[in-house]
Amino acid sequence: MLKKITKLIFLIITLTIMGCGISSRSVIIDGVEYMELVKKYENGNIEFVGHMRNQALNGPVTYYFENGVIRAKGEFLNGQRQLVWVWNYENGQKKNEYFYINDLAEGEWRKYYEYGTIKIIGIYENGKKNGLEKLFYNTGELMSIRNYLNGETHGEYKLFHKSSKLQIQGMYNNGNPSGKWIEYDEQDKVIKLTQYDKNGIEILEYPKD
Repeated sequence: MLKKITKLIFLIITLTIMGCGISSRSVIIDGVEYMELVKKYENGNIEFVGHMRNQALNGPVTYYFENGVIRAKGEFLNGQRQLVWVWNYENGQKKNEYFYINDLAEGEWRKYYEYGTIKIIGIYENGKKNGLEKLFYNTGELMSIRNYLNGETHGEYKLFHKSSKLQIQGMYNNGNPSGKWIEYDEQDKVIKLTQYDKNGIEILEYPKD
């Protein structure tokens, strides 16, 4: 889903740029000639700076908000995203950070709250979420941990109160809740038990709502 959404965003932005008053010039980067493309907003601020070679986006590319703040920055190779890509909020704070190999997210990725604290840390393999993902409260405390396998939630899940005490624990099986799920209050008292079958269908709950 991430790949489809981001590729669609880049396609829309790039098609818009290509069709509306783009300027170009020949530049040399590391001894290689590129066509530099520049698109500006009506207020004169730069909207996009990219580079083309062999009829495809190649080399560094930067997208800007209308206020001049960098919106996204990364590199293309033959039209595919490569290496580190960083997305920002309009206030200039970092929003997302990914590493790409041939247009597929790979390795650790991070998402941030708008004022700079970390929100999510996870792992991608071949464009799909895999392994442990941690979600944090905006004040820095750990909110939850979950595991992914080939893009699906799979394995242990834990949700924590802001006090760091356990709130919910359970298991996922290929995207569906599975087995026994337990919910606790902040005094560590069990307040709810839910049992799921292997297809994620609830078969038992106590107490009943």
